[in-house]
Amino acid sequence: MFKTKQAKVLIIESDDFFRKKLSEHLKFGKYKVFELSNATDIGEFLNNNDIDVVLLCIKGFKQISLSILKEIKKKSPFTEVILIVPLDDLSLSIEGMKLGAFDDLLIPFDIETLLQKVKAAFNQKKERAKLKNLKTIISILGGIILCLIHNQKILTGKDPFLFFWDLLFSF
Repeated sequence: MFKTKQAKVLIIESDDFFRKKLSEHLKFGKYKVFELSNATDIGEFLNNNDIDVVLLCIKGFKQISLSILKEIKKKSPFTEVILIVPLDDLSLSIEGMKLGAFDDLLIPFDIETLLQKVKAAFNQKKERAKLKNLKTIISILGGIILCLIHNQKILTGKDPFLFFWDLLFSF
């Protein structure tokens, strides 16, 4: 039987107490949690860790949070980002959504909502990865078909599209 992948969540929050509390709740929810108190090493961190969901707290970073979001999406486009936003910073939340954030959480929020949004973001990442894999498979199959068509023309001297046309209507 296949083992379900445990989602890896990165919390970027400057407030130690708040970050630790978020981490405790997520670990209790069976997530593998990483923490950063600042985002100066976010690029290197993402290069070394395959993160599924980032919780980015805007409160401590204000305008810099949009740069952090851009960096995350640049380094790891399939990583979903949930913005944790104070009510007085809604404009940053809107800008963040335009830049590719998955969702936001307005402070104050309840833990159940946090867990639901992290789960939804993780599911979204998995679906996007599946879609990428399907596109890759289709591209490979397209290349194989083109090779077969080219080889058919070489072998028969006949236009391969006419060959397949004849094949379709020969029944």
